[in-house]
Amino acid sequence: MNISLVRIDDRLIHGQVTTAWLRQYPAEVIFVIGDSVAANPFQKVVLQTTAPAGVTVEVMDTATAAAELIRRSQDSRNVALILTRPADIVHLVEQGIPIRSVNVGGMQPHTGSRQVAKSVSVDQADELAFRHLFEKGVELEIRMVPTDKKQDLAKILGFTR
Repeated sequence: MNISLVRIDDRLIHGQVTTAWLRQYPAEVIFVIGDSVAANPFQKVVLQTTAPAGVTVEVMDTATAAAELIRRSQDSRNVALILTRPADIVHLVEQGIPIRSVNVGGMQPHTGSRQVAKSVSVDQADELAFRHLFEKGVELEIRMVPTDKKQDLAKILGFTR
């Protein structure tokens, strides 16, 4: 599968994803990846009904997603990966999934987090995961919609090479 988009957005699939991101980064399949979302049957059904016509949504835990991306590596379809936390992307990269860029669209504040951009709050675990991705050469950019100017998350977090 060709990975057309990797996006962190704790809202998962919503209007911006279906109307803006999938136009800019076409995908026939959306993998919604996360252990908690995969364990919630109601949320899985809701997510599967929110996709635009012609787009399949598959909700799975992180380990299953890595295995499926590897198993389907020869599939010619474009896939968008939507996740809620950067640690899940670290797992995918460590399993050999070729991720070159991560779009961070929304990470709401929670206990122990700090706001680093208008729509992005990170805690210590998130920052460590982003640092790991940065050190692997993954671009980390913040944009709510594709027409926004990219903000360099690594620079915001003070990462240097």
